[in-house]
Amino acid sequence: MLRHTTIAGPRSVRYAQCVEPAIAERTRAFGLDLFRAARAAQPWPLSRAWLDDHALALTMDDAALKAQLFRFVDALPGLRSAGEVARHLREYLLPVAGRLPGWAARLLTALPG
Repeated sequence: MLRHTTIAGPRSVRYAQCVEPAIAERTRAFGLDLFRAARAAQPWPLSRAWLDDHALALTMDDAALKAQLFRFVDALPGLRSAGEVARHLREYLLPVAGRLPGWAARLLTALPG
């Protein structure tokens, strides 16, 4: 059985509210399953979220590397071109390149400019 309820406010909203306990419980269980799945989801490999997670994992235990990355991130909003970004990456990270994984250090030295 449904009953209609109006929520008062700047825009009154009318919605149907389920008063059937079995349906309400199934809806609640479905919502909880969705939240569990969302929490358990892992980012796709090589997606931006995946790269962010791995970059943080690689750097958070190394104070010198972390400091240089924070300096770069701080400067990033003011950079206007890919060349400026590459130049700043080299400037900040080459001094700590030995602390980077080999593939990251090679990519850093291969940046154009």
